Amino acid sequence: MRNPLAWFLCAGGLASRLLLAAQPAAFLVQRLMPDDAFFTLVIARNAARGLGLTFDGTIPTNGFHPLWGLVLAPVFKLVADDWIAVRVTLGLGAVLDVLAALMLARLADRLVRGSGVVLLLTYFLNPRLVLAAVSGLETPLAVCALGLFLHTSVRVWRVGARKDWGLMGLAGGLAFLARSELAFVVLTVTSAILPEMTRSRRTVNRDVLPRLGAFALGGSLAAGPWLAWSQAAVGTLLQSSAVAIPGVIQAMIASQANVWHDLLWPMVNLSLHLTVSYPGVNWILLMGGLILPRLRRASPVEPVHQANAIPSGQGASSPQRDRFPRFLLWAPVLGCLLAVVVHTFGRWFIRPWYFVPLAASVGLAAALIGTPLLLRWHRRTQAVILVALILVMVLNGVRVIREQTYPGQADLYAAAVWLRGQSVPGAAVGAFNAGILGYFSGHPVINLDGVVDWGAIHAREQRRLVGYLVERGGRWLVDWQGSIWGTFGPFLGVSPSQLVELRRFSEVPSVFGPVLLYDVLPVAAP
Repeated sequence: MRNPLAWFLCAGGLASRLLLAAQPAAFLVQRLMPDDAFFTLVIARNAARGLGLTFDGTIPTNGFHPLWGLVLAPVFKLVADDWIAVRVTLGLGAVLDVLAALMLARLADRLVRGSGVVLLLTYFLNPRLVLAAVSGLETPLAVCALGLFLHTSVRVWRVGARKDWGLMGLAGGLAFLARSELAFVVLTVTSAILPEMTRSRRTVNRDVLPRLGAFALGGSLAAGPWLAWSQAAVGTLLQSSAVAIPGVIQAMIASQANVWHDLLWPMVNLSLHLTVSYPGVNWILLMGGLILPRLRRASPVEPVHQANAIPSGQGASSPQRDRFPRFLLWAPVLGCLLAVVVHTFGRWFIRPWYFVPLAASVGLAAALIGTPLLLRWHRRTQAVILVALILVMVLNGVRVIREQTYPGQADLYAAAVWLRGQSVPGAAVGAFNAGILGYFSGHPVINLDGVVDWGAIHAREQRRLVGYLVERGGRWLVDWQGSIWGTFGPFLGVSPSQLVELRRFSEVPSVFGPVLLYDVLPVAAP
């Protein structure tokens, strides 16, 4: 992109993200990084230290998104200090997020002139994307992988050679490794391209199977080694993180009378709220670009045809090169929405960062379809509309950044610091929210909710979590009061007398109560 405004927006977007990453440690723990972010940090650190893909240093785990772990492992080869490694991780996230925005903007600008700048503007001023970029999670890398896949999908749609299908499969496999639910986007985009290809080119009708074979081969080359390792080392292709908490929720559904009001409707309501709020003003721009031109009986999209966009002589007819790939307007969004539906109604478990790919996909569609609408207006009207959008995004940003908080995590960090001072060789710690404790405590941490521990999932199903902790050499049980005696209380398999409270950490009020630290006594044989 040669527009100076685009590079100015990129510089501003990167600066804002790096500014957040440079904040004090207390800010990072309480306001920026969820506990889940530390799971992959611990796994990457263990891998760099030769302990394999483990969270506790012993048992292999597949409960993380492997591409992010692969990116982070070299950080711990180069950096010894835990907090410096955290800041390097956040800096990587900031750079990857800007790269992701540039990839999507370049794709948009090749199709609709000026849409790249619109995309960058709405992307970099979206406060939820700013915070997600420096959360320590894999989301920036996932959006990068999504952008790469969409680039290859347009190439397939316009050219369609076998090597292009293979490259799209490879990019799709990388997207799956970046965030598993991006598989829904890969499937919807591929399903959208196939009918277009068979209708537009007679040759594809007899060559569709070889092309799909190349696509499958590319995907297998990317994702196959991870899936093979998972089956061999863990015994299943299914990630523990996909079933751990949903299993608890299913048990709660079976045991609660007013389950819809107390559990399920709040999850549905949260999902609906995040579906609207994460894309933000892009929904307005997208809907306006769809509806207003139709009222005036005009085409909602005016593509820009660049002679050098697709090199000649590569198997595509001129009409195919000149047509606009309309699947970009709906297929990625539909794939993300399908993932949201599965999380909401299949797993009954939602986290805000699940909606980042949706925000990026809606942003791409909004830029493609909304930019022609903006260009039709008088310059003064364009300025008014853009100022209004920017004002809404800035005001929303102030609100979101003030609300973004993980107050109870300060107590988890305090507990981790206390444990680090306890020199008990080989003593393990049990925790349900185990990320911060695993990263900072200096002790092996057994993840009892099972997100990165299949053994804990089986022990929870047998309602003997404390027994599992003792078998694993656990001496302490640490977590929020609400997690220990509320969410996971029915699965402990121990009487309260076998847990002796040593300390409680309650520096910051939390809806989950204080963080309690228990000495775990041996479980009596039945």
